[in-house]
Amino acid sequence: MSSNNTPQHILDLVPGSTAADWRRHNNGGGWVFHAARVDPTAFIGPDAVVAGNAEVRDNGVVRDHAVVTDHAIVCGRAIVAGHARVCGNAWIRDHAVVWGNAEVRDHAVVCDNGIVADHAVISGTATVGGLAKVSGSATVCDHARIGGFARVGDRAAVYGSAVIDGTAAVGGNAMIVWHAEIGGNAEIGGRAVIADNAVVGGAAKIADHAHVCGNARVGGFARIGGFAEVCGSANVRGNADIGGNAVVNGGDA
Repeated sequence: MSSNNTPQHILDLVPGSTAADWRRHNNGGGWVFHAARVDPTAFIGPDAVVAGNAEVRDNGVVRDHAVVTDHAIVCGRAIVAGHARVCGNAWIRDHAVVWGNAEVRDHAVVCDNGIVADHAVISGTATVGGLAKVSGSATVCDHARIGGFARVGDRAAVYGSAVIDGTAAVGGNAMIVWHAEIGGNAEIGGRAVIADNAVVGGAAKIADHAHVCGNARVGGFARIGGFAEVCGSANVRGNADIGGNAVVNGGDA
């Protein structure tokens, strides 16, 4: 399907391109650049765009005002919708969904039934999979992995090689960094920082300005808040409640 009425905002997506470089996809009527690959079975909505050398394979869907560009790939039954942007060498596959104003870039992967929504940004070689959801204005980058039924939202940041799994929830302005792991039913919020090789699991809750770092372990129904710091080889578990300016450095609590 061809068109000689290519809008300027479409042409601007590939600087120097002309109307002759663009076509309308037969399945949905969306805009496809001549260097892009879109399978006949893929659906490209009338206002959606596939630009650059991007690929939409199989039964992939790009709809609404979404843009897939550069060398990005959308395949399986994955959906890119809203005003979402998928670029770089990002890969959206299986039954994953990227929507809202979310952006997935670099070599990031959203797979399985993972969801990236709102203004969230996934970059680097980060992966969002399983039934996990990243939303709000959250950032997941570097080599971080979000899986299971985990939720990352608000303005939380996950980077380094951090892992969020299980049914864990991370929100607020929390930061999960380096090799930290969050699992179980743990909840991290406020401006808490979980760093280094720390592990938080069970039904633990970390909030306020608390820091958990080093090789510390926090589990059970532990609560850590205030400006407390749990570090070194500390092991906090059970119904422990640590707050204020307390420092736990090594040993059990």
